[in-house]
Amino acid sequence: MPTRAAFTSRNVAEGGRAGPPLVRLELGDARWRKFVGGHADAQPSHHPEWACLLAECYALEPFVLAAMSEAGEVLAGLPVIAVGGHLQRRWISLPFTDYCPPLLGPQATQSSMTAAIDAARRAGDVASIEVRAALDTEAPPPPVGLRHVLELPGDPAHAFERFHHSHVQRAIRRVERDRVLELRVASSRDELSDVFYRLHLDARRRHGTPVQPRRFFRLLWERMIEPGLGFVLLAYADRTAVAGAVFLRSDSALLYKYAAGCQLSSSGRGTQPRTARDTRVAGPRHTHARQTPAHRDHQSTNPPRDGIGFSTLKRPMRLEDRLAKTLPGLAQRVIQRLLGLTLAILLNTLLGRPPRALAGYDGR
Repeated sequence: MPTRAAFTSRNVAEGGRAGPPLVRLELGDARWRKFVGGHADAQPSHHPEWACLLAECYALEPFVLAAMSEAGEVLAGLPVIAVGGHLQRRWISLPFTDYCPPLLGPQATQSSMTAAIDAARRAGDVASIEVRAALDTEAPPPPVGLRHVLELPGDPAHAFERFHHSHVQRAIRRVERDRVLELRVASSRDELSDVFYRLHLDARRRHGTPVQPRRFFRLLWERMIEPGLGFVLLAYADRTAVAGAVFLRSDSALLYKYAAGCQLSSSGRGTQPRTARDTRVAGPRHTHARQTPAHRDHQSTNPPRDGIGFSTLKRPMRLEDRLAKTLPGLAQRVIQRLLGLTLAILLNTLLGRPPRALAGYDGR
């Protein structure tokens, strides 16, 4: 069960000795890349490309807090992104990330690394640091969600046998029996930033949850998928994309990161009149039996145009949806829209986010 340990020096566990101060390294430092590449417990979030993706997409400052040996080798480390303004600067490891614990070598301990991280925070005059994992603190933070860890056998048939008979196996068999469902591995950036993104956008709108900008998925392909650090599965029914899933991987773990799908009619076809044209594509066919992507929500930044929350508040302000028939009505709607954008920028400034993080955005 994952936690988010946000701490200051007051709640660092007693007895943890920081040892030598941590060193700030660039994400692309060869020593950090070597340490991550050779570590048996490295997660996809530890790879430098993931933090680089976040920093490039949202204009953030990334770095690595590393414990170094006298010979200059990395003993332990944690990728970090600095957020917030000068009044309340914070470190997060990492934003938009489900799980990212400190990566420890044989000579490092959890308690010493926790103390060293807090010492680095105080030395940098940072208000707080948030780590997406459990740490040795006096007051363990409450859990914020569930983290499912499954052992993946080498035989897909053996994995299928472990699924719940009525809830999972029966549903998969019914899909295979009642309609043609073809799975393909995405082979181009457009399949992620266009085909999958439209499914992702539609699913987030239905659930009223925020969505990442389209630029995020373009960078995801360039930084993670294309270099071989992940892959994208797309499910097609009658040549129409109806579901998709994004997986990130390291040598030790496969992370089910994003998933989306459209609502299906009784015939098995997607009910997406606005996006069916965008999702109808012809490409290489890669069939993988008994794999069905499922919907899952994750952290994100920008809300969809037709969601719940801030975008719902903004919907009556859109001139293209409600054109004013009188000059006073037009002026009123313009004032409403300007007021909404001003409030959004003010909230972003107070929270240390980019000014237009809450602005309505169609992903382009």
